[in-house]
Amino acid sequence: MYDRELLAHDFTTIHSGRPWHGPSLKLILSEITPAMAAAKIDGAHSIWELMLHMQGWMQVVLLRLDGQSVGEPPDGDFPSPPDSTEQNWKAAIRQYEATQRKL
Repeated sequence: MYDRELLAHDFTTIHSGRPWHGPSLKLILSEITPAMAAAKIDGAHSIWELMLHMQGWMQVVLLRLDGQSVGEPPDGDFPSPPDSTEQNWKAAIRQYEATQRKL
């Protein structure tokens, strides 16, 4: 089983380090425009929806680590993103990164 330090290192590496699988999530998100983030291809979830999904489940982990009994993320499994403006996209990335740092 993972220990806390190794797990924290893996989360950080995947998010903003040099993961073995390619570019970090932070680097990938920095190259995505709001229009790209909001685009839905063949009915699949958009990048924005996927990011909100990941953030929501990170929030669930944080709440559970705090001793709370939580099922689904507070905003739902796949919350709808706001209007696809530059300001909203940057705010969503900042909020995702803040949640990542807490985790």
